[in-house]
Amino acid sequence: MEQEENLLAPIIPLHLSEVGKPLKISSKLYVVRYLEDKMASYNDYKECKNKNYESLVFIKSGVFYETYDNDCKIMVDLFEYKIKNFKNFSRTGFPINNIDKVKEKLTEKQINYIIVENNNISKITFENNRYNFYVNKKVNKRLYKNHYQANFNEQLELINEYKKTMKYIEKTIEAFPKSEKVLKDRTINNLYEILELIYMSDIISDRTTYQSKIIAKLKMLDFYLSQSLEKNYINYKKYNKCGNFLIKIVNLTEAWMISTYEKSK
Repeated sequence: MEQEENLLAPIIPLHLSEVGKPLKISSKLYVVRYLEDKMASYNDYKECKNKNYESLVFIKSGVFYETYDNDCKIMVDLFEYKIKNFKNFSRTGFPINNIDKVKEKLTEKQINYIIVENNNISKITFENNRYNFYVNKKVNKRLYKNHYQANFNEQLELINEYKKTMKYIEKTIEAFPKSEKVLKDRTINNLYEILELIYMSDIISDRTTYQSKIIAKLKMLDFYLSQSLEKNYINYKKYNKCGNFLIKIVNLTEAWMISTYEKSK
């Protein structure tokens, strides 16, 4: 029997406004603060997990839900999410607008789960909780190796995913009216400038500066797309899909920044 306590408010559509706010400070300090934020989220996770050791625990962090350590194994097994290794813990996560998909799968598999968002806790339990079965399940070795590695090539993955993003956004703005040349040109130019920055950051010594510029450019791209929506050049469905692409690119860029910082220490 499914039981639900303290239901969370409806999820708000994703925007990049919550991502990369510390960019006004130096690149190094940005990464340090990012790591501190992740450590704070991990401490919240541990506090909840110690009281609910047979439940999968998600912590809301910005525009993502995150989970840690052994709970990551379940997310790899069910969703093939990538795991990021930090010094003291492992983490995986997903954009907040994927929460319904995650809930549906966990309900199908009868896995207890908890969502912690600010001071609100949403707790879902099942009579035949299968959390222990899945957390102790032997994950496909190939899958686990692919997704539980510390040194995956963040830049290569970012380039591949960004090219998919470019292709979709370019196709989306084809429908712009001919009279709207400025917004269309700025959007396209911004797309190619981001790709150039990704390539440039691999051949210079001060890589994190370029990585920060990538996130700033992504925020500008999100602004151009929001303007396109406001002027009815694109519909909400396409705007939302573009946003999902950009959120993934921001997440990959930040993972790359963290890896760069940790390797430089």
